[in-house]
Amino acid sequence: MKKLLLFLILIVATFAAEAANVRGVVTCEGKGVAGVVVTDGISATSTNKKGAYRLKTDNKRSHFVYISVPSGYEVPSMRGFMPDFYRSLSNRQKVYNFSLKAVDQSKYHLIVSADIHVRNRCMTKSEPLRQMSLSNPVGELDSATFARTYMTTLRDYVAKLPSDTKVYGLNLGDVSNESHWRGRYGGDLENFVEVCERSGMPIQTFTAIGNHEHDMKARDIFDDDDTEAELEYMKVFGPTYYSLNIGGVHYVVLDNVKYCNHKSEGKDRNYEVRFTQDQ
Repeated sequence: MKKLLLFLILIVATFAAEAANVRGVVTCEGKGVAGVVVTDGISATSTNKKGAYRLKTDNKRSHFVYISVPSGYEVPSMRGFMPDFYRSLSNRQKVYNFSLKAVDQSKYHLIVSADIHVRNRCMTKSEPLRQMSLSNPVGELDSATFARTYMTTLRDYVAKLPSDTKVYGLNLGDVSNESHWRGRYGGDLENFVEVCERSGMPIQTFTAIGNHEHDMKARDIFDDDDTEAELEYMKVFGPTYYSLNIGGVHYVVLDNVKYCNHKSEGKDRNYEVRFTQDQ
């Protein structure tokens, strides 16, 4: 019976190894980290005691391989503030590695923001100033106002926190406005990242996709998959749903915007608030 059981285990292990078409290792200071969850957004696995993983993925359905950042660790930052927790899938590449840094997260702050709507446009005299203290002066780009006000305040706040306290950020969507991505404004998602980069974003910041991060060019989406409208977001920020751990808290970031944009029905930029079946 024991021999039969061992034989069956070997068959399953061999089948799993053959089925996997993506592999890699998750390390911290050159050593493998066990138990890190790795996913392509459809299937998931975890690293073994050497930090290695193997995953069966389908490039037709998945765009990324990514990890759920484990508690007590950080990933490196891209461009100063964007967490490097994902890799874009390629038909030619089969190995995707990740690196971690061990940190003390017994104390941390999570600064949450939403609806920043940097459009890279100017205030004009014809537009009412509903909130004088928050509105940008006539002629100043709203991206410049964001850098001058919010970013300055954020840097000052973080600088005053105790040195033994970790600080992270989470944007809950609508950092831009899709109606201003093209044309003379140039207020696309890359512009928002450049503004944060130039302004010295002081904290690693995770991002959730909002309705205004869905591309207007994607029209009449009637099925469950609205990936066509999310490609521009994914080019800049990666997966639209993922999870991470900070200290003793497990955070799940989801995409609850099912974009439709039914132009044929006269419903410009409409969407449904729900999750897709893949999520």
